[in-house]
Amino acid sequence: MSSLPSASTRADGSQMSTLITQRLEESGERERLTALLRAKLDESGWRDDLRAHCRAVIKRKGGIKRITISELIDEITPRARATVPAKTKVDLLARIETFLDD
Repeated sequence: MSSLPSASTRADGSQMSTLITQRLEESGERERLTALLRAKLDESGWRDDLRAHCRAVIKRKGGIKRITISELIDEITPRARATVPAKTKVDLLARIETFLDD
């Protein structure tokens, strides 16, 4: 028996995600959540750490002229996602859940 979601389950999840995003955007909550996320990432030093990582990647690749923006994004995205503080993720998810409950 497979534990992977069926195509219809994935489609339902995608549709739900689209509806949530639409509701967040229409209400203006998405912008408020984005501002909150930026502030929390700044407070935690996440942005400074990621900026330093970008500089290190650029240096390792031989300088800014030897790496494309796309390559840099591909290189830093996994680390960026993995290093978002857990409390920030929990706080943001709680705010989204509260918004959806209202």
